[in-house]
Amino acid sequence: MTFDKDYIMSLDPAIFENICGVLGCKIEDISGIEAMKVGLTNISFRFEVGGKAYIYRHPGKGTSRFIKRECEAFSEGVAKELGLDPTFLTIDAENGWKMSEFLQGCRHFDPYDRHDQAIAMDLLRRLHEEKITCPWDYDYMNMTGVYAALLEEHQPGAFLPYEETYEDMSRLYEKMEAEGFEKCLCHNDAWHYNMLRGDDGTVALIDWEYSGNAYPQVDVAYFTASLDFDDDDYMALAELYEGRQLTFKEKRFYFACLAICLWHWFVWAIYKEAIGTQVDDKQMWYDKAVHALKIATEMFEKE
Repeated sequence: MTFDKDYIMSLDPAIFENICGVLGCKIEDISGIEAMKVGLTNISFRFEVGGKAYIYRHPGKGTSRFIKRECEAFSEGVAKELGLDPTFLTIDAENGWKMSEFLQGCRHFDPYDRHDQAIAMDLLRRLHEEKITCPWDYDYMNMTGVYAALLEEHQPGAFLPYEETYEDMSRLYEKMEAEGFEKCLCHNDAWHYNMLRGDDGTVALIDWEYSGNAYPQVDVAYFTASLDFDDDDYMALAELYEGRQLTFKEKRFYFACLAICLWHWFVWAIYKEAIGTQVDDKQMWYDKAVHALKIATEMFEKE
């Protein structure tokens, strides 16, 4: 898909002003505009100036109701400093637009390849080991409630079939909070499509919109969200991240994180579909969340 300049102007006349302000160019210097992703939250397009390629991210309507752009800006700064996202150039923390360098020859990680898994877990570990905290928490159950409320605004009664599951997840979350695991700055959207490798070997963990203080184990859990992983595959990935075998308590916590994480994204998905955006993995997320809920609950009952 290609975008022309008139279409970009219809989105927001300030877009070209933003680009020119960052790169010190003129509007006529901008060429090769091409859609990178008409995503579930934003619109992103590739463009060129002076023979170099960039990405501009335009925030979607209504995203300010559930995305803290100040937190995203903070996290992108951290990611740049730690070398986790070397593509990042700048972000407007108030309006949400962002610019990055285009990673030449980029490809997504292969989430089933053990080597790529190791690189992915290393990216996450490098973030978590810094034990950085920020002024913003990403509370999965609280955000699930936000999405449920937004869903009710658009389709009253649509959340009622899931109320019992919501209560079960809430009870599990209370048990998780009592476990004593530490929170720190997390990506919170760490599926493999947000991990890129360039043709020069550069790797990047991109799209920090949902970042905030959370349990690091949730980042590992979400990497598996849309994958055909069984329980053993998930535990193997968790042990790859930890660099050792897990204790019973840790295994229980990882399954609890998987349940809470995918339940959160399932509710997000039914809200997105209520406003007209199809989410293909919605049912998979629900099934995996309920499965993990059952395992974690049974493990807690063994105490």
